[in-house]
Amino acid sequence: MRCYRLHRLSYFPSREEDLIPISGDLARELKTILSARGYSNLSEGGLWLADDIAALKRFMGMENYDNRLRDDAMID
Repeated sequence: MRCYRLHRLSYFPSREEDLIPISGDLARELKTILSARGYSNLSEGGLWLADDIAALKRFMGMENYDNRLRDDAMID
């Protein structure tokens, strides 16, 4: 079962029912992670804006989560 969950995480798109909005504490936590990995031009505070979306997409692309790239402020 663990292998299937890892396979699903890597190769299947996000399920709509698993999505949550990126805002507040989650936005700040993701920005901290992205900043520590060298991504810049991130917005301040708990908002999740276009530059933040672009940085997360680049990060996820580098980590081979291409099937989970999103153009909005949602994550699973």
